[in-house]
Amino acid sequence: MKKIFVLLICFVMTLSCVGCSSSGIGDITTDANGNFEVKLISAGFVDEISMDEDSENFLMPIVDDETKHPLSAKNGNALFHYTYEYKFVGKQPIDDHFHDFAQPFLKYDKEYLFQENYVSVQNINSKWYFLSSDIYDDVLEKNFGVSNTTFHISGNTYKPLDDTVYQVRGFIIVPEKIKLESKSLTFGLRSMGKTYTIR
Repeated sequence: MKKIFVLLICFVMTLSCVGCSSSGIGDITTDANGNFEVKLISAGFVDEISMDEDSENFLMPIVDDETKHPLSAKNGNALFHYTYEYKFVGKQPIDDHFHDFAQPFLKYDKEYLFQENYVSVQNINSKWYFLSSDIYDDVLEKNFGVSNTTFHISGNTYKPLDDTVYQVRGFIIVPEKIKLESKSLTFGLRSMGKTYTIR
């Protein structure tokens, strides 16, 4: 009876894992078309983010007092920061500006979806470009005078066997309640079809 009970428990645990499509920080996931591999480097709530464009810490959590333009959440909101890398692994060249992948979302308590109020930047050849953003004008241009026409990426051609690794940084502004409560939280990129478990 004990052996049967143990086998039954193992079977149930196996079934529960089969239904999971969520990955964790550091895991590599591939989009549905098999063209891009994405690795989530970091994701979580932060107090302040650096908006210094000329710094290598641009759009990263602030760790010192030298930041000239800090950005913090206000009015009962919180900053959810993320960093991920991706590379093209497709077998045929494609033209794509990766905007769908730049559009992140948070799912809170398995029901509440937040997919607006974000800013993303992409690193190409050591230069940062702003990707599409629902709050670009409000957060960046009005507060820091950043020009959308100067830094906005128009597109990219991805070719087979190109080993270039691109990095994307960004944040989502969400209600502070999400940060304070311990309910489930997952992060995802709209076109990946998979999510990353945050808690």
